[in-house]
Amino acid sequence: MVLAVSFLFNTFSLITADRAFNRQRKEDEFWEAVKESKDPTTFVVLLEDAAGLLGVLVAFPGILLDNLFKNGIYDGIASLVIGVILIAVSVLLVKESRSLLMGEPAGKKALAEIIKITESDPAVSKVLKHYSMCMAPEEVVLQLRTVFKDDLTTKQITAAIERVEKQIQEKFPRVKQIFIEPA
Repeated sequence: MVLAVSFLFNTFSLITADRAFNRQRKEDEFWEAVKESKDPTTFVVLLEDAAGLLGVLVAFPGILLDNLFKNGIYDGIASLVIGVILIAVSVLLVKESRSLLMGEPAGKKALAEIIKITESDPAVSKVLKHYSMCMAPEEVVLQLRTVFKDDLTTKQITAAIERVEKQIQEKFPRVKQIFIEPA
């Protein structure tokens, strides 16, 4: 009875977490969305719920076989399998969340688009270097070392910086702070 109730609650929780994660990931593949996500809360809950449901599914036959054959080895094997499942999920979560704690850069696709936006401004010649860091799920700090055209005044460079910053923040609202450094 306890396992049946646990199965129902875990299934409901997994379905809810899956819906939330699918809204967040949109068209991305599952593992790509997990790797690119800067907000681990949804995929942590999803993977934890999946591990819980797998644990219940493994526990049921272990307990059933233990009761049928009066042999505790089945329950022990089920316990070991559940332990392996939990360890695997834990290792995966550590791997995917560790970089967020260490200050992960923005995603490669986003950075490529940001450079494209910057270099498409008529005052910009080239972006030499870029640095970014995710400070929170919805906060990215960005620094661009940028080469501007030679014949520009300080006022024109300042206007170009403001244009580029505005365009970047319109396309990427997560980028809260932008530092464009003329090279």
